[in-house]
Amino acid sequence: MKKIFFSLYLSGVLALFAHNAAAQNSLPLENLEEYNIRLISSEQGISAYSGVNDGLQLKIEASNGEILKIVLMFDFNNGGAKRSAYAMETIKIVANLMPQKIISLTEAQDMLYKKLAAMNAERDKDVFTFDGLRFECNCINGMMNIRVTQ
Repeated sequence: MKKIFFSLYLSGVLALFAHNAAAQNSLPLENLEEYNIRLISSEQGISAYSGVNDGLQLKIEASNGEILKIVLMFDFNNGGAKRSAYAMETIKIVANLMPQKIISLTEAQDMLYKKLAAMNAERDKDVFTFDGLRFECNCINGMMNIRVTQ
């Protein structure tokens, strides 16, 4: 009985790893190795991935190799230089995951940085679009959450 259970369990685990590898290969993750992105869930055709690098947490939702949503979270109480770096990194990630969507990276970085600089660290929200992408910036108790969707 234990052998049967173990073989069924092992085949299920191997199938999950095969699905994980196939799904990750269909996403443009090659420029984001430093985030150590992992599959965290897969349900009804929608896969969720997560990774962290230097205080910036990244979550991605995808379906059939198409990015549905990108969520970035970081500590908003850091100084202006760190916010600027997070704004640049956010736009870089979006440009990598949604190629050909952002026409001018510099303009997008400047716009995001200006929006972040105008926000209150305790509680604030700003929603804007840039090159057809919707950016939802929510700051609650010093934690910034940026959602990017098409």
